[in-house]
Formats: sequence, C-alpha cells, structure tokens
Amino acid sequence: TNYTSYAAPTPVLDTDAVYVFFETGVVAAYTHSGQRIWSRNLIEETGKLTSNHGLGASPILTRSGLVVLIDHDGQSNLISIDKHSGSTQWKAKRDTTSSWASPITHVTNDNIELVVCSASGKIISYNSLNGDSVWDYYKINGNNVPTLSIHGDYALAGSSRKNNTQLLKISTKGIDLLWKSKNTTSSFGSPLIYNGKAYIVNK
Repeated sequence: TNYTSYAAPTPVLDTDAVYVFFETGVVAAYTHSGQRIWSRNLIEETGKLTSNHGLGASPILTRSGLVVLIDHDGQSNLISIDKHSGSTQWKAKRDTTSSWASPITHVTNDNIELVVCSASGKIISYNSLNGDSVWDYYKINGNNVPTLSIHGDYALAGSSRKNNTQLLKISTKGIDLLWKSKNTTSSFGSPLIYNGKAYIVNK
C-alpha cells in the first residue's frame, strides 16, 4: 500500500554481515561485499501474511541471533535465527494482530537479555536465549506502530490514542507505570528517551 514498501524493514548489520528482511518473507544475510551467505522465506514456512499494510518491523540482533517479528492478522510469530547458518533457534507464537513496531532488546540488572515487543494493546518481553515469555503488560492501546524506546530501566511507549503514551519502569518482576500523557500521541514516529527527557512527535 501507500503506507509501506516491500523493503520497509530496516536492515541490521554487524562485523560479519548485513541482515535484511522483506515483506515477501525473505530474510537473508550478505557479506559486506554483497555475497549472499544464506536466505530463507519465513512466510512460506509460517503461513500467508494477512495485513492491510504489509510488514514494517525491522529485524534486530541479540547476543545469540537475529530476531524477526511477524505480527499480522494470522498467526503472529517472533523468530530467532542463527545469524551464521540461517537456521531457527526458537519461535514464539504471539496472540497479536497486525503491527509495524520493531522489537527492541533490554538487558536486566542480572544480565539477562530480553527481546521486548510493544504491539496490539500489550508489551511482552521474551528471553533472547529460548523465546520464553518473561513478563507482560496490558495497560496500553494504540501501540501498533511506534517502537518502544528503552534507556536503562526506563521504557517509553508511544500510542496513537490520547492518555496511552506512557513512561514505564522495568524491574526484575516486570514493568510498572510511572506516568501517562493526557494529550500527547505518537501515531507513526517512535518516541525517544534522551538525556533524561522524553521526545515525542505529536499527532
């Protein structure tokens, strides 16, 4: 549609390769000189994509792999892939509808890396090693587009609806509300935390 392109997800890279993900379902790794290392089609494996505006979530790198989020009106999945071989490390089924927010990582005080997804009226964290759900939060709506912003133990969640954009505090037990903005909305652009302040493009 006019809202997204087939190449909406932003590539991610490290010293070994560049990793890409397309709306067709193709996820692939390339050397920095452009030679393909591996490629596979996730939608062919998990089922047809059902979404009014396609895919938008960008892949991310964790300590152990490449994580791809497919949230749509069919069976949504969060998938971790071995970045060297392209094989699946784990797959977590998600009870969500179409969303375009990207996952983000957070390292807890006890050095556990989480993959955190904000979408479909919930925020859910997963252990990056095995895909197990660690904690969830359901006191938000309209969060299907903006990506969560995390700085330290603080998480800023954007929403297209008034009284839903909010700042949260992450702890070992879960996530707690600190404040909500009564009028600020974050419909398309993702909010940011920087230097002790929250930055939001209002709509």
